[in-house]
Amino acid sequence: MQYLQALIGYQDDDVELLKVALKKAKKRVVVKRPMDAEPLGKIRPHYVIEGKNIRFDVYSLLLVNS
Repeated sequence: MQYLQALIGYQDDDVELLKVALKKAKKRVVVKRPMDAEPLGKIRPHYVIEGKNIRFDVYSLLLVNS
């Protein structure tokens, strides 16, 4: 992954990708983030799974559509 990042460079379209994913997903969208990072686009996840150095922000579409 580090090699690919070096080839591609930094991408700053992560907020747009999250918005597209939320429109296209059927159940949930999971985003891997550093522990100290703000949620993408200030969109608050429904719940968070924390690890030692990273976290997974989970946006559940089932909770929104219920």
